[in-house]
Amino acid sequence: MTAVAEGRSSPRDYFPNLTGLRGIAAGWVVLFHLWLAAGSPRLALGPLDLTAVFSTGYLGVDLFFVLSGFLLGLPFMRWALGDRPFPRLGRFWKRRALRVLPAFYAQLGVLVLLALAGIGTLPPWQELLAYLSMEFVYFGFPLWNGVWWTLPVEWNFYIVLPLLGFVFGRARWGLVMAFLVVASVTVRIACWHLLYDGVWEWFLAYPLILQTPARIDEFAFGVLAAGLHLRRGGGGARRRDLAVLLAGLACVLLLMGHLDGRGDIFVRADAPLIFAYATLAGASLALVVLAAASPLPLARWLFGGRALAFVGTVSYSLYLWHNPLIGWLDQLWPGLARDLGGLGLRALVVIPASLLVAWISYRLVERPFLVTKPAAALARRQATPG
Repeated sequence: MTAVAEGRSSPRDYFPNLTGLRGIAAGWVVLFHLWLAAGSPRLALGPLDLTAVFSTGYLGVDLFFVLSGFLLGLPFMRWALGDRPFPRLGRFWKRRALRVLPAFYAQLGVLVLLALAGIGTLPPWQELLAYLSMEFVYFGFPLWNGVWWTLPVEWNFYIVLPLLGFVFGRARWGLVMAFLVVASVTVRIACWHLLYDGVWEWFLAYPLILQTPARIDEFAFGVLAAGLHLRRGGGGARRRDLAVLLAGLACVLLLMGHLDGRGDIFVRADAPLIFAYATLAGASLALVVLAAASPLPLARWLFGGRALAFVGTVSYSLYLWHNPLIGWLDQLWPGLARDLGGLGLRALVVIPASLLVAWISYRLVERPFLVTKPAAALARRQATPG
């Protein structure tokens, strides 16, 4: 996932705490997939049951979506508030493509080479061609890497974000959010009805419940949080930020407790929960993101550490690569237990390996496309004595 601020060279749009929050999101997803690979064991330490921390790790994906809405929505909300011109769309979409495609295409190429060498199975050429498009989920092919389903969700958000930003700038924010929530819930209900009616139209089917039309409210909550951040007042702000952070964390914990033990709510078509899940997750996580973007000391203590900053920096590559590494480990070690001990062994192998591969991917593939000319020029001026 790629929640990176547009215009990162501008200090006012860079938030160290949100980099740490990206690290939490990526790490949460990794823990979730490790837990699944180990047979979904209960993690009870005496009276303390930590299972929900692992079993709800898919909330890390929702956190990525909200972060994308916040960070990428900032320049559009600055326009809405009259602080800057409307962002240049060609430049915006070019930067999004350079941010998302290189690491994804690099992984696709590596997987093809490994399959040709006998490690894994090479998909049909039609499927490989479909992967070159960020709309591959609509072709109906199985995913070579299971985590790829989220990439079209974000990609399509990049397409509609300018329109979303324009609407936020021309209408009351509360009315915009109310409309988007109703629209998203309507799409989810329609997808659920299609599942049970046995109708599979090319333009709408049950799997669309995971895609942008049904998740746009999550991104929009992030955009709304960006606008609220820009309008953050002075007096009493620290108390308000603390209240927002505690409220967001409480809502997330309550949601985790409700989700624990329910399994994959979308595979099970767990209605009516699937109608409200994304809205509840988006609103709760947007409160956390809004507070994390503030100068609140507690937010800095929770999200501003160096370890989290490192994980957040390599989070996109970490997200892409951890799942194949889990699968390869189980193939190389077929007798690896599916229990709490197996979870520990998998974590000892996969977490360091994933971080190493992610760091290599970031340095060799992602980073060269992240340094824009203005940012490079600024860096050279700062490095020049006098």
